[in-house]
Amino acid sequence: MIGRYRTWLPALCLAGLLPALAAAQTVYVSPDVTTDLPGGVEALPSEVARYDGAAFSVAVSFPANPAARAVHRMDACVTPGTSDTHWLLAVAQNSDLGNGLTDPVETRDVVRFDGTQYSLFFCGDSLSQPLPSSAGIDGLFLEGDDNGDLLLALDGNVEIGGTIYRPGSLLRYTRSGSGCADWSFVAVDLDLRVSSTVFPTASRPIGVDRDAGVTAIAWDIPVDLSPTLGAATQLPGEIVSWDGSIFDEYLDLLAAGWPIESEVDGLSLEANPGAIDGMDPARQIRVARAGTDLDISFGDSCSCGAGDYGIYEGTIASLQAGSYDHQQIRCGDAGSDRVERITPASGDTYYLVVPTNAAAEGSYGSRFDSPTGVSTERPQPVDSGLRCRVEQVLTACP
Repeated sequence: MIGRYRTWLPALCLAGLLPALAAAQTVYVSPDVTTDLPGGVEALPSEVARYDGAAFSVAVSFPANPAARAVHRMDACVTPGTSDTHWLLAVAQNSDLGNGLTDPVETRDVVRFDGTQYSLFFCGDSLSQPLPSSAGIDGLFLEGDDNGDLLLALDGNVEIGGTIYRPGSLLRYTRSGSGCADWSFVAVDLDLRVSSTVFPTASRPIGVDRDAGVTAIAWDIPVDLSPTLGAATQLPGEIVSWDGSIFDEYLDLLAAGWPIESEVDGLSLEANPGAIDGMDPARQIRVARAGTDLDISFGDSCSCGAGDYGIYEGTIASLQAGSYDHQQIRCGDAGSDRVERITPASGDTYYLVVPTNAAAEGSYGSRFDSPTGVSTERPQPVDSGLRCRVEQVLTACP
């Protein structure tokens, strides 16, 4: 019964083009020098170029033209319903950025750009265990959502609490307050020099991010990595991955036309897919008859990392029995208009809409149990072949 669809359908997140098949990887990179890319695109060191698996474009230009040494695409949207997000960046040289900042930004700091103004996000000189003034940040990312731990890859040896950490180590910081100095060093998250049995002493990661448990890494010079990649030399511009046990190829930007003369000085993957807030009237799933078909419309994800959406169908009978049996019926929002026409299965059915990025899908939404007052996340189908993405990333809305 169509009238029951609205009762059962707080909006959620989904995306994809084919069942359990990852879409083309999208990466965001900042070059160390002005770089000419295919399609007539010119990327400056103060810009971030987007590669979507087919073409390059400029995603953001930072005011005051700082050379962006490290970048991270956040979940928060500049304007809801668009792909414009907030960014984190670290600069290559101490810079007077203005645009909301009164003091120069140092290479040991992290700055947030909200599409209009800058604000200090991480103040390396004001921590309880300050970073030295000579420290530079080669790579950075937030783990989880925009309030998650901050991971940094530094450009040289740095002493923290009497211990010296080398390039190749990812240092984990946890928030202890709301200010830019309110970060506490926790531990080394990953030491790539230990992970690789053939790690060149002179090399270091100059771009790093993590998505769905996989760490993507860009290097400053050619490297030979083991295990898995063995003696194959990975050139700057050939991004590799580390899953906790093996290195593998992630994305070859050189094959896409990235010039080998330009370093990938900053690297970010897509933001998280997020969720569709079913309590927001502007985002709720709505179902309308279209002859014997149904038109399903829905709002955008709370995160700008949702590149697409998909639709899952299940039976009301399974809900009445206290379980779920939904599976994907449409992995992709044709026309990117958040309206899809589907032919429903026979009987009473329910529908979920779930945003995704190329690596994972987001939330299926929460079920509220009125007697207990407890909300629980709706599950993915047990059979991964019935999903639009095998992996799932659940994060809080920004």
